[in-house]
Amino acid sequence: MKKILLVVGCVLIALFESCTGCKEIGPSVNLTPENKGNYDSVYSLTPSQIAALTADPHNVLVEEFTGQNCNNCPSAHSSLEVIADKYPGRINIVGLYLFGIPQANPPGGYIYDFRDKDSIATKIGNSIYGGISGIPSGGIDRLQGSTNVINTDRTLWGGTIDNQVKVTDSVNLTLKSSFDTATQTAKIVATVTFVQPVTSKQNLTIVITEDGMIDKQEFPDGVHEGYKFTNVFRDMVSSAPSGDPVIDTAAIKTKGMVLQRTLNYKLKTTTPAIVPANCHVIAFISGTSGANLRVLQSVQTKMVP
Repeated sequence: MKKILLVVGCVLIALFESCTGCKEIGPSVNLTPENKGNYDSVYSLTPSQIAALTADPHNVLVEEFTGQNCNNCPSAHSSLEVIADKYPGRINIVGLYLFGIPQANPPGGYIYDFRDKDSIATKIGNSIYGGISGIPSGGIDRLQGSTNVINTDRTLWGGTIDNQVKVTDSVNLTLKSSFDTATQTAKIVATVTFVQPVTSKQNLTIVITEDGMIDKQEFPDGVHEGYKFTNVFRDMVSSAPSGDPVIDTAAIKTKGMVLQRTLNYKLKTTTPAIVPANCHVIAFISGTSGANLRVLQSVQTKMVP
């Protein structure tokens, strides 16, 4: 009987060691007080999957600094929408409303104040772009150097985006969301796949945007009633303002390494309330500091499928 058990045990061990497609590299858990229940799963693709692995087309992140009292901001946003129509599904816009710039203040009699109470948009402007001196302006893929750091000249946006959609990068990113109406909680799953070996560090940032809010907006000819706002930043799911480490290690991320991060996000309480059906979840992978802040990939999905 002991010999039979020994043989069975050896067979099971051999089968386990040969199952490379299920092999765990080791989870990196990053729980924060705001998002209890987050967890990571890190694993490697099989050799055949790695051999077939290719880079997805690069999607462009646009951080649009804008304001309700800015009379040129509506036309700037319209220009972005035209560019987005040129590249369907590949331009991810986050509209950021700052404290400290008068044009970002809401007009008298407003319903919404899009400047979030946690000042996350302001922190992004200060920590990523060194401060925003004027709007409308746009950060594109967090590029560093020359005028690309923050484009106050919106005529440059189209050319920069045209160049960025041609980029081939080392990371693929997918995103899924489901929503529990009873708990007002979204389950967000982001999957990062390295298509080339990477030695530098990256952060994963996840934000919530909302469309369809109706409120007052300044135009060149005065304040317009009933303006429809889109792509408005409403909250950040990851740590503000720079996101969370993709993998908490300085080791090389090999081709075929996969990180799956799951976050349970409960809607922030705000007035007026966030409408989940009008929201999108946007995720992006970027560098962590200095000249290495560039966005490697960005994606979005509806919060409520």
